[in-house]
Amino acid sequence: MPNIGPKTSGVPSNRNGGSTRFCGEIAAMSTRLWANAQIAGRKACLAGSEPLIYSTKGPPIQHPPFGVATDRHMGSEKQRPDRIDPTSVPKVVVSRLSLYLRELQHLVRDGRDTTSSNQLGQLLGFTDAQVRKDLAYFGHFGHPGVGYRCEELIAEIRRILGTDREWIVTMVGVGNLGRALLRYKGFAAQGFRIVAAFDADARVVGSTIEGISVHSLDRLPEIVRQRHIQIGMVTVPAPAAQQVADQLVAAGIAGIVNFAPVTLSLPPEVSVVGVDLATELEQIAFSVANRTKSC
Repeated sequence: MPNIGPKTSGVPSNRNGGSTRFCGEIAAMSTRLWANAQIAGRKACLAGSEPLIYSTKGPPIQHPPFGVATDRHMGSEKQRPDRIDPTSVPKVVVSRLSLYLRELQHLVRDGRDTTSSNQLGQLLGFTDAQVRKDLAYFGHFGHPGVGYRCEELIAEIRRILGTDREWIVTMVGVGNLGRALLRYKGFAAQGFRIVAAFDADARVVGSTIEGISVHSLDRLPEIVRQRHIQIGMVTVPAPAAQQVADQLVAAGIAGIVNFAPVTLSLPPEVSVVGVDLATELEQIAFSVANRTKSC
């Protein structure tokens, strides 16, 4: 993410001049592009990025299939662990859980009460066996003659992902991308509440954006402690990202979503996810370019 605004002391600003409305439209488009690229890229690539058998730590091969309404072997009992070892589940499986959750929520909005592994797989471009195997890492969720009950499976996936409770979030960097993300209402719907934002630019410190107060970075430890913030979003230019991440960790943040195009060096106990819009576009370009060549 290039630094396209004037530099100030501390963290550089990531802000353009010009029309506020135009900047807002560009920022909103960036947000939509990120979301669409995340979903489209995973649909195109995830299904083929891992073999069907991911790890010896996963469920045994002889595990009976379930999740399809017509599956004769589907058991009615449910064995769901209270706590899951994250290292025992491939990251690609967790990524697909988020996709299953979104599709299930769409089905509920469309008035559907039940679904099957076959239908979920068709909606996302995966096989029904892939859907069943992914869910089998976490227990049994199907019902004989019924398939999956949508509301029930939504609740179970949210429990697995940890989004069945509210997460308190902060953001550092309120340039164009940061402002667009603050406007996005989907975070709250999925259990993530942004309660504070921070910036080094004295021109925006003290302002309110989408109901979120913007503070100076020297108040970060105080506000993280007061508001019990657990997750931080880094939306500053790449040269400032490591410094900001270090400040978040020092303040007690346990997980970071990094939107800067740089790899962060963090303690092993801190979880980090990188979101690079350019990388997502490269993944889409690869898929489209090679599909065109094969036609």
